[in-house]
Amino acid sequence: MVFYRHMEDHRRSIHHTTLVSFNLLLAATYAMAAAELHVRGRSAMVFDAEWPSWKTIAVQVALAILGANCVEYYWHRLLHTRFLYTRVHKVHHYYKRPRPFDDMYMHPVEGAAYFFILYGPPFVMSMHVVSFVIYMMVMGLFGVMDHSGLSFRIPLVYTSNDHATHHAKVHFNLGFPLPYWDILHGTHDGDFAALSSQQV
Repeated sequence: MVFYRHMEDHRRSIHHTTLVSFNLLLAATYAMAAAELHVRGRSAMVFDAEWPSWKTIAVQVALAILGANCVEYYWHRLLHTRFLYTRVHKVHHYYKRPRPFDDMYMHPVEGAAYFFILYGPPFVMSMHVVSFVIYMMVMGLFGVMDHSGLSFRIPLVYTSNDHATHHAKVHFNLGFPLPYWDILHGTHDGDFAALSSQQV
């Protein structure tokens, strides 16, 4: 009995490693394609040598996060329809208590759409390359924190516990990384008042 359980864990580990590696390759492919399009002038990315003001950077990063969060929320809701959940999104929900970097454990179809959203902001709005790098760092950090098991809060903005709740109660807390779309649509399972009063 123990032998079979060990074999099942071993197979799951191989599957996990293979799928995460493939999705990392997919992310790198998207990054290369996006970079090529930016260099060829097919996006609104700005490459001026002179950095914009910190205010401009903050506004661009905030708009990119809000925009990506909006699209991601509705894409995530679509993934929770019966058809797409059973065929695509259920892979990501295998882990009920996710660990760091489990955010990359997903069906490649989900990964392809997610990376399209993630790399999308400079294709729909003017964005300096510095702002884009900061945006990518923030989104990457939130992705790891969401699956870390650690309790982390930014008042009125973010709590890592929301995504842990999402893995336990799959139809709640669909927004990433912000709770606003969930609050608007009644899919938020958390105490926003507590979120607003907690310290980092």
